[in-house]
Amino acid sequence: MRNVVLILWIGIFVGPAMAEQKPPQNAADIYRKAFELYQTEGQKWTQEVLDELEAKKQSRTSESEPNLQDFRMHVAELRERAAWQMEEKISDFADGYGQLDKEIEEYVSSHRDVINLVWQAAAIPGCSWDLNPSDHYDLVYVTELSRKNTSLRDLHNLVMADIRIEEEKGNCIRAIHQTVELLQITSHVGNQEVMDFLTAMGFVSKNVSYLQRQIGRIPPDVKLLDWLNERLDQENKRIPSLADCLQNENISFNKEAFENLFKLYDPNSTFTVSDEYLNWSRLYHDAFRKKLIHAVSLPYPQAIVQLEKLYAALQWDTNNIWENPNQKILDRDKAYRCDALLTMTIEDNRTQVFEISVRTQNHFNALCTAVKVYQAYARAGLLPDQLPAGCPMDLFAMKPFAYETTSDGFMLRSAGKSSAPDDDFKYEYKLTK
Repeated sequence: MRNVVLILWIGIFVGPAMAEQKPPQNAADIYRKAFELYQTEGQKWTQEVLDELEAKKQSRTSESEPNLQDFRMHVAELRERAAWQMEEKISDFADGYGQLDKEIEEYVSSHRDVINLVWQAAAIPGCSWDLNPSDHYDLVYVTELSRKNTSLRDLHNLVMADIRIEEEKGNCIRAIHQTVELLQITSHVGNQEVMDFLTAMGFVSKNVSYLQRQIGRIPPDVKLLDWLNERLDQENKRIPSLADCLQNENISFNKEAFENLFKLYDPNSTFTVSDEYLNWSRLYHDAFRKKLIHAVSLPYPQAIVQLEKLYAALQWDTNNIWENPNQKILDRDKAYRCDALLTMTIEDNRTQVFEISVRTQNHFNALCTAVKVYQAYARAGLLPDQLPAGCPMDLFAMKPFAYETTSDGFMLRSAGKSSAPDDDFKYEYKLTK
């Protein structure tokens, strides 16, 4: 139910505030739109995109820009092959499952110009990866990471699959360089709304998992590790912030949106929103959002305490608006007088989002810590007895990660979480002699 309400809220409250779609600003934007149209099941190749490609070709000023006519013909050909049927296989391969085969290799190779375009777009400062901002979100795309839409996911999976092919062929150093470069894509995605933020967290998580595996498959190389340490420090500063996202998110307060909200719970609702009710709701939400931003800006141990208090208060303020709480059936009279209803609908899952953001950032911190351990190993030929100085903190405990050597490498563990063997807060790293 939470996911259903979240998705419907996004369509109602965020959608109207973002309905005006800006035209493509550069070749990368046009390519992304083209990719979306031929790569996603149910989309059609439209004359509008062809015209945009042709116009861009006529007005291009840089000879280094790809040949748009060739690209147009290529994507049209790929669409005819119904390439979307390979998406699931490519997704699994990008996630580290399955083995490289001829079908995967040929599919990725046939998308070489699209992959090259992703590299171009990732390098453009401020390149917008926002696809179909005026569309409502579809339930089928709500996952643990709440990826915003299938096209952006497919772009990332396609490039990650290409990187894994390099890795499987033994080109691990090249794969490491590419994985780090692809981290740039996250800085373009995630500080405007929570769904985008979660998309970015998904990309960071996958890239960090790749690096965790890749770095253990190469011999110790001081120069490479020094470069990796520096680049990870740079990319860490670009990872989207949940506090910034909540600050930037544009929530639409208008009567039509409210009336549609009531219809989510009561399809027969004929409630007319008054200016007074609208103002009460806005003031309540502004106060709640201010406290929420403050809470998620705190260190994890303090943040969780504040979030529990904040949501307990919200629960209290909305506790009596249900005729049937289990089925989320509103008591109309009470709901129409409740200034917390909108806030309850919008902000219901922010603690979960915060947990995802901390878990992802903690995984990144563990990787940065591991690189420093590898650096010490590369210089001394032995693993250090304790973590080197200057390692980032375990965000769950706000102290260094627990560190131990293993038979084939070392392990970092979050000191602020369970140490059970099957938990999600241990990070294993291998060594290649």
